[in-house]
Amino acid sequence: MSSSEKYPQAGVSNARQGKGVADAQFAGRLGGNQEFIADVNDEDAQSLLKKQPDAVSTFLLVFSLAAATGLTALDASPLALIWTAALINFLGLGIFTFCLGPVSGAHLNPTITMTTFFIVLSTLPRAVLYIISQIVGATVAGYWLRLGLERADESKGVIPGCTVEPDLVSPGQLFALELVFCQLLIFLAIGVGLDPRQGKVYGPAFGPVLVGLTLGFGALTSSLAKPGYTGMSANPAPLTMPSQLYETLKATATAHVQAYSSPNHWDADAIWPLRTPDCVHYLHPAESIPPPFNEPIREEKHRHFMKFFGDCMYNCKFDILDMAIDEDKRIVVTTLQATYDFKAIGEEPEVKGWTAQYVWLTEMEETGKKIKRVEEFMDVQRLLGFAAGRAEKYQEFMKQI
Repeated sequence: MSSSEKYPQAGVSNARQGKGVADAQFAGRLGGNQEFIADVNDEDAQSLLKKQPDAVSTFLLVFSLAAATGLTALDASPLALIWTAALINFLGLGIFTFCLGPVSGAHLNPTITMTTFFIVLSTLPRAVLYIISQIVGATVAGYWLRLGLERADESKGVIPGCTVEPDLVSPGQLFALELVFCQLLIFLAIGVGLDPRQGKVYGPAFGPVLVGLTLGFGALTSSLAKPGYTGMSANPAPLTMPSQLYETLKATATAHVQAYSSPNHWDADAIWPLRTPDCVHYLHPAESIPPPFNEPIREEKHRHFMKFFGDCMYNCKFDILDMAIDEDKRIVVTTLQATYDFKAIGEEPEVKGWTAQYVWLTEMEETGKKIKRVEEFMDVQRLLGFAAGRAEKYQEFMKQI
């Protein structure tokens, strides 16, 4: 049975087709690009259809488009970033559609794949297989992107289509906006690409351009809808990538550690902007720590401790050995090693390269940008036995001179 007999609803003309060319819509392939699509029922085309799975396609698309997180490093206005993101989406999706339309129908987006299933252009097993492949490809792309960029401490700007300000956009508003704009994307995608009859209207070359334009148009219009909402995600697959909250939590915890290090080590003025005004700092194990260190430490007392310990050293460096992040609870657990150089005290020589290890548990507020609780675990005998004793000696020495 030929493709035209198997899919009579497609309505695509056979006039200009050659051997191995599909004459019917299959799995939501572009109607406007039908002449260049391999026929699944043609034996000679089977090897071509097996060459490039959609996981690889989605991996490449997500990696290239998500690299636009580099936009956050640009010194540009939010509107300029939005226009740039819309242009990147337009060009990126259009080019990938040209490339992958003949192979798999350019199934790069679970939203489109689910649409093709509900409008009877794709079977359920194939739709499920495509969606799984897309999610796997997007997830792998996200981790490769993080491995390549490694700049979580800089990802504090707006990433169009991924960043949402929870103070300005509620979960209900976010759901409503995503629902409507995804419906817009689906409506336009069917009109310019998925409908097989459009092959006669747009021809084989113009369809992918319109598909890319659809995404660019949606990204631009949606990003202007509401302050705090930077545009529709449109594609659920990239949302399986490491989230922006994860990166924000990591960046805040990392900056907090760095604030204790030289050149301005143990500087309360660098530490407290990263904390909420009511942040509480606890030292553990509390039962082994003498007063006043075993009490909850708030800002005023913490500033006193920073000066007490910081004055007796001339160099301090904290290195992060390990970090575990719980996004749901907004908690970061960091294992640290600190290296101290203590000043000389009278005839007592300086001490260089003295090390100690800590474990810090930091709990963040809703946005992940401020710390509201710190739990610090330490070697009490080593730290308070030597460091506190050294600091006390230094304070006494300075009073005498």
